[in-house]
Amino acid sequence: MKTFLAALVTVSLWASAAFALDCDKQQAQLILDTMQKNYSLKYDDSGVSLHIDMNGGWDSMNIDRKNRFLRLIADSDACIRDKARGIFIYSWGDKVAEASPLFGLKVIK
Repeated sequence: MKTFLAALVTVSLWASAAFALDCDKQQAQLILDTMQKNYSLKYDDSGVSLHIDMNGGWDSMNIDRKNRFLRLIADSDACIRDKARGIFIYSWGDKVAEASPLFGLKVIK
């Protein structure tokens, strides 16, 4: 089981790196700029994580749209940075979703 999990993590990290090398950085920057205009994006001091406060915008989405939205942000951020980082989405102060380079995407609420 540990070997399988290690292989899964390795493939996941490789896929993120491969995506980052083969992406449209201009389009990814446009997506993140649009997010910045509509929501509060904050990077931690070390730059290893991105925190997005949507204040209610999240609540109006169905589960499929939430997953696609989270994937879009994670992929765009990885494209710009050439590597994935932790992304945390909040709505009215509650963590509602996260993207992790090691554990993938997770919609909480």
